[in-house]
Amino acid sequence: MPTSATPAPPRQRSADGSAHGPLRSCSPRGIRRTGFTLIEVLIALAIVAMVAAVAIPSLARRLDLAFSDADLQQAQASARLLPARVATLGIDLTLDAAAVNTPLPDGNPPLDIPRGWEARVETPARLSRSGSCEAGSLVLREPTEGRRWRFDIARLTCEVGITALVEGAP
Repeated sequence: MPTSATPAPPRQRSADGSAHGPLRSCSPRGIRRTGFTLIEVLIALAIVAMVAAVAIPSLARRLDLAFSDADLQQAQASARLLPARVATLGIDLTLDAAAVNTPLPDGNPPLDIPRGWEARVETPARLSRSGSCEAGSLVLREPTEGRRWRFDIARLTCEVGITALVEGAP
């Protein structure tokens, strides 16, 4: 192996007569251009628009379902607290169609039903100031998706059970 460095071969002149070779992607004045062309930007924007057209409706639907689930949890919590509220207020309450929207002595309705939701009493429940209950049920219906749930109030214990109802079921 040779220990000395070999000299670089001399540059050859290109067809246009310059010693540096042909100019690539340079303007006529020799300034190098950087950036994207208009067609590249338009293609990128078209791809982003197509992805957004597919993703945004799905995201909006999932967001609506999340809000709906939060509203259901709020209604469920208010139903579970209703026997304690009745006992604290020292009243007896028959939870029928008229009582669902009538404020209790504390100024609030018996159940925290989300705005726009429909509540239909199937069987009136009776809640006693002593903390016991007579069984009853009501159905909540969500306005956007039409999903429905049955809230069953158990006899004596006042436990609230929730059942999701399938479309077409009573």
